[in-house]
Amino acid sequence: MAFLFFSLQTYSNNLSGYLYKSKVDGKEVSLSYDVGSKSYTFKTRGKSYNYPRSQYQKIEKRHLFDVKSSDFPGLIKNLEKHAQISLLSDPTDEELITYNLKTLEQVNDLLTPFSEACGQNKIARDKAIVKYEKSTNEDHKLIEMTLEDDGFFAMGKLTGVKLELMTSNDNPLHGGLGAIGVTSWGEGIEGDDRGKTFGVSGEVSAEFEKGHLTLRQFSEGYGRLGTADGNSYNYNGKIYKSKLKYDEDGKRYQEFLSIDGLELEVKRELGFDDTYIKVIGRKKEMDDTSGISRSMQESWHDKLSGVKENTVEYRYLDYMEKRKGYEGYVEVGKDFKIYAGPNSNVTSTIYGGVQASTLGSSERFVTIGGEVKAVFLDENSGSVFPKWDVRIYGNVKKYEDRESGVISGISLTRRFAVTEHGYIYIKAGAEYDADRYSKEYGQEEIDRNGRLDIDHKLGIGYEYQLH
Repeated sequence: MAFLFFSLQTYSNNLSGYLYKSKVDGKEVSLSYDVGSKSYTFKTRGKSYNYPRSQYQKIEKRHLFDVKSSDFPGLIKNLEKHAQISLLSDPTDEELITYNLKTLEQVNDLLTPFSEACGQNKIARDKAIVKYEKSTNEDHKLIEMTLEDDGFFAMGKLTGVKLELMTSNDNPLHGGLGAIGVTSWGEGIEGDDRGKTFGVSGEVSAEFEKGHLTLRQFSEGYGRLGTADGNSYNYNGKIYKSKLKYDEDGKRYQEFLSIDGLELEVKRELGFDDTYIKVIGRKKEMDDTSGISRSMQESWHDKLSGVKENTVEYRYLDYMEKRKGYEGYVEVGKDFKIYAGPNSNVTSTIYGGVQASTLGSSERFVTIGGEVKAVFLDENSGSVFPKWDVRIYGNVKKYEDRESGVISGISLTRRFAVTEHGYIYIKAGAEYDADRYSKEYGQEEIDRNGRLDIDHKLGIGYEYQLH
């Protein structure tokens, strides 16, 4: 079994055209494929029949007698291979999610078989039974959902939902300390828009007894100073071209990379030894002239220039080709209980993961990492929500092109009750991101200070627990 993320884009330009062409009873019979519409066209007896790529198997059933019997086995074999390559090289969002979720169910079937009365293992059933039960608690009559299937999504009852918005910046409090005069630009604690300079993510998560489903949209921005070509001049018989650091409006030239993505994350307990599997399917775009991070940075600097003197403004350079693709990440990890008390506990996690990508070797990697988390409950409220939690984490990556990356950090979360079952929380943290693009775009910072800027994180969220 394999996940639907491979670098097959080199084939995509060669997929259009005829897969089969012949004559039956003097009339042309053909099968062709169009990359733009992702569909097959079967022509016979002067009529055309169109089939979406996902329904290519209907061609075998409906046109058995429209093709020479000697040609039919070879046509079907080539059709199946073509459909597989086409799917892998340029999947639609629907195909991407459907394919990977089916694969996950197969993986779980192999990892968590169950026994019949005779003691023989049996593969899990491929159906889900959904029950809706109304809570008897009059204070919150909520619908509970139970998944009684043995497939991948048998994660038990829905226990809660969570909404979260997180931001990151190379300036503490997004430059707030500098704005009130506590710090000044570039003195060490304040960032200077080199390396990873800005990020934002929003997510919604459904929490179950045995795992969670999370839909997340994110954007990360990386910046470095650049120059534009100026006037040409002749010196000693040679032509030279000047380099401009500022445009005619006094804006500083900058090369900026915005990495934007939408991803679906599925985490599932495997049912033994506190182990879990996490799978992420992602659609990603990398660009220098658009993107959420670039737009937000530009807007922030434009507004800040109106209230604060000497605020830098940027003229963004178009220096790279836009890249779009799909990625899949699979992680297997194990949780450990270090300490458990009446109002606090400490746990740790170790994991290993691998990522495949259609964007090339620079986005494919293997990783190992871990974290330690301390949770402190509210002694008076009796709530199962932690009032405080502290998390220390780190991971190491090794990319297919031999580049490496390291990320480590700490985060602190404080929760505030707003209803009996609902909490608002504030999350803050600091992270040292020495990953691929942080190092590439922050090389000037490394050369000057011997290290990258600290990435400061600040976010807010809302949790609601059903029980």
